[in-house]
Amino acid sequence: MQEKFCDLHMHSVFSDGSHTPEELIELALSAGLCAVALTDHNTVDGCERFLSAANGKPIDAACGAELTTDYEGTELHLLGLFLAPEVFDDVSEYVVERNIAKESANKKMIERLAADGFEISYGEFVKRFPNRNRNRANIGALLQAKGYVVSVSEAFEKYLDEGQKYYVHAPRLDFLRTIGKIHEWGGVAVWAHPLYHVDRVRTREILTAAMAYGLDGAEAYYSTYSEDDTAYMLALCRELEILPSGGSDFHGAAKPDIAIGKGNGNLAVPYSCYENLKKLAKKYKSAQKQDFA
Repeated sequence: MQEKFCDLHMHSVFSDGSHTPEELIELALSAGLCAVALTDHNTVDGCERFLSAANGKPIDAACGAELTTDYEGTELHLLGLFLAPEVFDDVSEYVVERNIAKESANKKMIERLAADGFEISYGEFVKRFPNRNRNRANIGALLQAKGYVVSVSEAFEKYLDEGQKYYVHAPRLDFLRTIGKIHEWGGVAVWAHPLYHVDRVRTREILTAAMAYGLDGAEAYYSTYSEDDTAYMLALCRELEILPSGGSDFHGAAKPDIAIGKGNGNLAVPYSCYENLKKLAKKYKSAQKQDFA
């Protein structure tokens, strides 16, 4: 029997990706994937188009969001997966204040860059990236387009990372509280790329603390993980009895070396990750209906 694979972490033009939701579905089909999830940063605005594009196609599609949160001063990303259209307005309401503050921070960063001689403006930024939940990656893409850097990652390293001259902090959502909100929406809460932000010791500490608040899973498969990283995360998920998830974190032009479903060429997320997370989401949705009965 042929193995089936999925990709439960990708971005569209509705945050800092370069492909439309429809294009993501076509790319996923071309990659031979059986299930995908759209997880734009702090927005579900592209989700209805994503679901519509997958309708009638030989692929399962789920909607979610990658939410920017804070835990004890560290930025952590939390995926809310299997969010249904009836809660999209609730999700948008939860993140609206954070997104307004983030856009203000974007404007200040661009103004700082312009004051130091970079030929960019906030108006140009908005025009280039309209109708988006814009973030630092979009600023990096603008700097790349202007020839100031060769890649978005270089823009972060030189100018936009926390601690760099042009960085402006924006408030983040609370990590533990957001786990509960995701459950209220009938979704599952998965910690995105744990080893990207903290080391293994801290990963274990945070997972143990978050489990008390109902964290459902963690990404054990990720584009930048080594085989040893994946093995470690799978073992940790088994030990702590949480569900493993995985995804490429595909962005398109912003991360040109990462392909949907393949990552850097070493990624293969079992379809069982999608199945197990979906089963859990169904339990949350059933519990929701009972609560309102």
